[in-house]
Amino acid sequence: MKTVAVKFISADVAAYNARDDKVDVRILLNDGKDKQMLKQLTIDSPAQQAALILREIREKMKKAHGTGPNYDDDPLAGLVNIRWAQDEEAVQERLARFLATLGEKVRNAKRKNLSYYELEKQVLSARTSFE
Repeated sequence: MKTVAVKFISADVAAYNARDDKVDVRILLNDGKDKQMLKQLTIDSPAQQAALILREIREKMKKAHGTGPNYDDDPLAGLVNIRWAQDEEAVQERLARFLATLGEKVRNAKRKNLSYYELEKQVLSARTSFE
């Protein structure tokens, strides 16, 4: 069995399209090497979307560190165990809070009738750190 420790570094907005409310969220993480994951989403339920992002990261890390079929005598030889370096609930809560803040910024900016340029500038400045 292979154990991989994954540490979350930060999350920020890579791109934002104000016309259709699509946000590209970039999540930086480290599993021995620095990696990033881009996820495009429309923010409607931040808690559920944060849980889905964490589940997707776990699946991608398992796939990236999997070695394929292993014909050793050990039945656990091909398994990959993903271990979060930080508390998973704290990371999920911080990510959900970050997504909720983004959704609130967009909603407030639309209520104020800001231009697309100002709205994109405001959303692109959002970031959070997991350390």
